[in-house]
Amino acid sequence: MELNVGIHSDTSKWQQMKRNLQKGKNLAVKVGWFDGKKHTSERSQNITLAQIAKWLEEGHMNGGLYPNTWTPPRPFIRIGLMSALKESHWLQKQISFYLPQIIDGRMTWTQFYQKLGPSLQKLLQEVMNAWDTPTNSPLTVALKGFNNPLIESGYLRDNVEWRLGKKE
Repeated sequence: MELNVGIHSDTSKWQQMKRNLQKGKNLAVKVGWFDGKKHTSERSQNITLAQIAKWLEEGHMNGGLYPNTWTPPRPFIRIGLMSALKESHWLQKQISFYLPQIIDGRMTWTQFYQKLGPSLQKLLQEVMNAWDTPTNSPLTVALKGFNNPLIESGYLRDNVEWRLGKKE
């Protein structure tokens, strides 16, 4: 008696998982300042929030009321936000929690990023609150009444937004 046994491999589940993962490859959560929104203070009303954030991040030569003075770089995004993400393993925890749901189709990438966005926005705001180096000059402290180098009125911090967009 001869027994013929054939092995059939059903890869449909694997193919579906692969499709679910592929759907998110061009999406990204973006955190920052968008649409050219401008500051509301009288002194800065024609300057976009994104420009102010860039100046704070990279440093800049001042004009206006304080010509020829230098504001030093305060890399609160490149160093502050990235360090906060790495040190807390926050992103890895989020991914390891939600990735199985994405793989098996219980969650889309869009839904995942919609959960991530508000948390990243809050984290950047917390980084801005805590950032303290380099400190403000004594004159700036006297003018502001406190020594937080990234906060003057709180408007920039309060207007951090998140968006779901395409990877660039």
